[in-house]
Amino acid sequence: MIPWAYNLVRQRHPGVGLTPDFVVGMRNHANALQAMLLYMQDTWNDLAASEDVQYAMNAKQATQTELLAAGYNSNAARLPLYIRRGGASWKTLIPRETQIYLQIYKTLDGIVPQKPRTTVAAAGGN
Repeated sequence: MIPWAYNLVRQRHPGVGLTPDFVVGMRNHANALQAMLLYMQDTWNDLAASEDVQYAMNAKQATQTELLAAGYNSNAARLPLYIRRGGASWKTLIPRETQIYLQIYKTLDGIVPQKPRTTVAAAGGN
């Protein structure tokens, strides 16, 4: 996790009580894990709310795993734009590092298939 993402999670979930200092928070494994899980859930919730993302999933242009991995590794706010502009070829528009990241997930999914997960509200209603 990087500092801006950590601060975003702290702003979105003030009642969780994450450690204010990024370095101290990352050294505390329980705090760091809680921040990362909240960040991942927020990323998915934001993506799932997008009509472009929903279309890509329904049209089988993208899987939930690909979308979450791409949203996490690059800019989740830009991902719907990539999908809208690229259609079935949206992956060619994402940063190269994220393309590699998706290849890793594809390989992992071939070894250990993942079942789609449903969106759930974060604990405490945050």
